Amino acid sequence: MLLLLACTATSLVDHTPDGGRASARQIDLARALIEDGLVPTRNHWTTEGVLSGHALSSALPEDCEGPCPRAWGAQLDPIDGGGAVILFHVAIREALNRLPKRIVVVVDTSGSMGVTKLDQVRSALTALASNASTDDMLGLVSFADAAKVELSPTLMDERGLQGWTTAVGNLEVQGGTNTADGVLVGYEELFEVWRAGADNRLILLTDDRPEELEDVLRMARVYGEAGAPLHLTALGVDLGADMANEVEATAGGRYHFVDNDDIDSLFAEPLVTPACIGTGARIEADESATWAGTLGFPMVTEPDGDRFRLPTLAADMTPLALVFRPEEGFTGWAGELQLDCLDQPISLEFHGGTQVDFTTLRADDAGVFKMGALLDEAQALDIAAAFCDGDVSLGSARPKVRQAADRLLAEADLLDDEDLEREADLVDQLWNNLEAGEDACF
Repeated sequence: MLLLLACTATSLVDHTPDGGRASARQIDLARALIEDGLVPTRNHWTTEGVLSGHALSSALPEDCEGPCPRAWGAQLDPIDGGGAVILFHVAIREALNRLPKRIVVVVDTSGSMGVTKLDQVRSALTALASNASTDDMLGLVSFADAAKVELSPTLMDERGLQGWTTAVGNLEVQGGTNTADGVLVGYEELFEVWRAGADNRLILLTDDRPEELEDVLRMARVYGEAGAPLHLTALGVDLGADMANEVEATAGGRYHFVDNDDIDSLFAEPLVTPACIGTGARIEADESATWAGTLGFPMVTEPDGDRFRLPTLAADMTPLALVFRPEEGFTGWAGELQLDCLDQPISLEFHGGTQVDFTTLRADDAGVFKMGALLDEAQALDIAAAFCDGDVSLGSARPKVRQAADRLLAEADLLDDEDLEREADLVDQLWNNLEAGEDACF
């Protein structure tokens, strides 16, 4: 398995998507169900969600400059009994040359937002502009019954900041919710200033599921492929895993859920510039290893070739795990990963677990070790869901989930990692919930 991450310009790679804020693609929905004594079915979590939101720290060389791609390897025996797999953690540091941003924010001002929530949005938008550079352009569109251009994309110099402040202050709660019109007008404004080589994106802030969802997604697909992805942020109301899946199935699209208490700090940190947007990826596997597909996003369950597409590669990117199965004669080198956004391929080589070594998991680095441990959690959730679907018996599911909980706890002790210990407790609770059988399935 291979997890591609991009890091910031520090010597450590820490993967905490968009400042660590939760989304439906993380496992918060499943976690809440488990803590309530239930067993979540597959529509309440994703493998990507299990891997998201965790610090997967890996050291980069001190002399690292530029994108500086590097891979760390691990070999593990997952609890599903399918045999050994190879996992690679690939980190790509954000390019030294910062991309100028071309961003249009589309804000829901319908009645459901209310005065309090809209005040929080104003605070967030003020922070967004304060973190912008003078070569960045920001635009603002509001929508209720219809869309309204509050500010066309403008450079955030002193004059532009004044215009932004005025536009943000003019936002007011109105009537209905015409999301499709808001997104359409937002994209029209964005493509007036769209440029190749820039970080072009449309950010939709709403607290309601768009009634015209197909129209919104159709635009997101077209413009995303053109290099301007849609980022949907749900304000105070998580729109669910299905919505997350739909948005993130578009090129470069991201979904975030922000709790009511955190709306005003939504843009407290500068937005991360992607190292790559809409890049092609190609696997060149060694004859001693077989690429078996991907976990996370995008999902490739039965690859019919050696190519796939990465919508976005950045510090807050969606986790991606490429599954390799070692063949006879495997010595640690699985092949190469070629990304269209990089001049040189990334070598995929496992060095033998010299730093972290556990009974069923050996890794070159603590970050990739933790990643491997989290895959036990993902498989425990999958096995429990398979029981709920009637695919496996309770007598088969519970021992596997118990095994995952025990391994996670032992791995947490080895790394002295409270984060992993929390996941071990969650899987332990899942094991207890399974005792109720089908009555616990939700």
